[in-house]
Amino acid sequence: MTMSQKKISEIIIYIILFIGAMVVLFPFIWMVLTALKPPHEALAYPPIFFPKNPTLDNFIKVFTQVPFSRYLLNSIYVSTVITVSTLFFCSLGGYVFAKHKFPLRDFIFLGVIAKLMIPNQVQLIPMYFITQRLHLIDNLWGIIVPGLMGAFGIFFMRQFFFGVPDSLLEAGKIDGLSEFGLYFKIALPLCKPALATLAIITFIYAWDDFMWPLIIINSQENMTLPLGLAVFEGHYFAQYGLTMAAATVSILPMLIVYLFMQKQIIESMAYTGIKE
Repeated sequence: MTMSQKKISEIIIYIILFIGAMVVLFPFIWMVLTALKPPHEALAYPPIFFPKNPTLDNFIKVFTQVPFSRYLLNSIYVSTVITVSTLFFCSLGGYVFAKHKFPLRDFIFLGVIAKLMIPNQVQLIPMYFITQRLHLIDNLWGIIVPGLMGAFGIFFMRQFFFGVPDSLLEAGKIDGLSEFGLYFKIALPLCKPALATLAIITFIYAWDDFMWPLIIINSQENMTLPLGLAVFEGHYFAQYGLTMAAATVSILPMLIVYLFMQKQIIESMAYTGIKE
């Protein structure tokens, strides 16, 4: 293949990627632009793509007409606690399963894998009764407790801890580190890309969770953002500018988390590729 042919093929690839990116980004761009439109432009037919008179009134009304800031803070609190707890407990569990031999280890881990095969809908009723016994109905901790750790996180971290050389842990033991010290000071820093990836997956899942909060949250002051958006849309279903402004605000924290951790995600993918 000549140099000119390579350049042509690269140009074609870039064009295809650009078109694919535009297809993926179009709904997001339309949402943001609609949030900036006054009501008569948001409802105009034929639709107007770019707002002629852009305004921030929709964003102001989102925070003044409903307790949207309360929904936002509740979601940030719930998602942050679940993410931090998952990173600690799942990394600890993954380290134990990867680097320690104890009776019934493989059998117990098989139970962890089996948990991944159970649909979430099947677990809702027993989770509700447990939460009720703990007196956590209509409480943010009723959302948090079932998500403090997960089977996927344990499995995910276990695979990465297999890549930590045993020689490093033996050297740590010679230096007098405790078992928790080996985990925290040697093994955990080597798995930062995996931790970043698990953090983003967990945060997004907790942020977007709708079904479980819908079941146990009754009062408006304890609603998370997905529930608040449903209530908001029910009240203002014909005001597309307000609805799009609320949706835009709801995804900003996830974008911020991804932007801060995208380097670690790329490192995690590269590390996995080298291992394989």
